[in-house]
Amino acid sequence: MTPTWDEFDPSWLSVVTFNYDRSLEQFLHVAIRSTYGKGDEEVRERLSRLEFVHVYGSLGPLHGEKAIPFGGYQLDEDVRNSIQRAATDLVVIPEGREDAPSLRKAQQLLTDAAKICILGFSYDETNVRRLGAPRTFNTVGGAPKLVMGTAYGLTKSQANRARSRLFQSHNYGEQLVDCNCSGLLTTTLILG
Repeated sequence: MTPTWDEFDPSWLSVVTFNYDRSLEQFLHVAIRSTYGKGDEEVRERLSRLEFVHVYGSLGPLHGEKAIPFGGYQLDEDVRNSIQRAATDLVVIPEGREDAPSLRKAQQLLTDAAKICILGFSYDETNVRRLGAPRTFNTVGGAPKLVMGTAYGLTKSQANRARSRLFQSHNYGEQLVDCNCSGLLTTTLILG
């Protein structure tokens, strides 16, 4: 059942992404505006409660004074200016440097989370280490976390390697599931 507008509070969710694009933010804005029949400003305010961390930066804010519009452009000059502005928000984190603010924020969110849902992630060794694994994926307040992730198309060996990067113990159960993002969300109901 869809909550009423007054009940709708996305502050319980945080998103950590390695993607530069803002397609998820745009999708959520449009979907919520359509679902509730609210204006852009009301939807922006409500979605500002949902925290996004773009580990390697993003293509710029969707809203506000320094916004870079989502989608097509009318003039070539708009495209050039937007590309230059977007490039300033991209983050290159040199190998061995683990103290970037976006990484620290992502690690804190993961450490504090009782549930972690991993969608469309390759479990690259460097990225997993930068997220603070296995420490950030194992317990919250001494209790085990619920961690579910997609392992779509991974061989058994690749999935086992990903598990060993994420978790300290070998009691994984079915935490990494061979299904796509939609399949994981609908079959596990990890997000409620």
